Amino acid sequence: MASKSGKVSKDIVTTWFSTIFFPNVDSPATLILDSLTTQTNDQLIHKVCPPNFEFEFLTIPPGTTSIAQPLDVFFFRQWKNFVRKFSDYVLMTEVDVQLAQRDNILRLQSLVHNQFSSPRYESMIRYAWFKCGYLEDRQEFVNPVEYCFDIGYHPCSACGNNNFIRCSWCTNYICFDHFFTDYHFHN
Repeated sequence: MASKSGKVSKDIVTTWFSTIFFPNVDSPATLILDSLTTQTNDQLIHKVCPPNFEFEFLTIPPGTTSIAQPLDVFFFRQWKNFVRKFSDYVLMTEVDVQLAQRDNILRLQSLVHNQFSSPRYESMIRYAWFKCGYLEDRQEFVNPVEYCFDIGYHPCSACGNNNFIRCSWCTNYICFDHFFTDYHFHN
C-alpha cells in the first residue's frame, strides 16, 4: 500500500479508510490526524464512509506535532531506545549481523513492533496520550528497555546460552540467535 514517492496519496488514504479504519472501528468514532492535507480531505473520506457511521476528525495544527502527537511526544523515544540497546549489543559483542542490510533492518523493526504490541505496554501507550493532555489519568508502566534488557543473567529458554532479551509476550529469556536469527515473533 506504499506509493512510489513515499508520500501519502489520495488512493492510499481512500484504501486505508475503506479497508482498515471503517471496518475496524465502531461508530461513533473520533480520529486525531496531523495536518497533512491528503489525509484530512473530508470529501475524500466521506465517499468511503459507511452509511450512518458517525465520526469526527480532529486535526493537530501544523507545527505542533512535537507537543500534540502522542507518538512524537513519548512513544518514538521508547522505540529508538529499544533499537539503540539492540544495536549496541550487536556492536559490543561483535555478533556477525549487519544491521544496515535491508533485510536486517526490516527484521529488527518487525521484531520491535511485535514486542511493543504486547498487552504489557498498553499503559505505556496510554501514557503517551496523557503526556499530550488527551487523557487525565497518568498510567504507570515499565518501559520496554527496562523490561526486556535490564534483566541480569538467565539462560536462554531454548538452548541454555546467555540470554539477550526477555520476551514481552511469553516472558521467556532468549539468546540473540533465538530472538533475532530465528525470528522470535508472536501472533
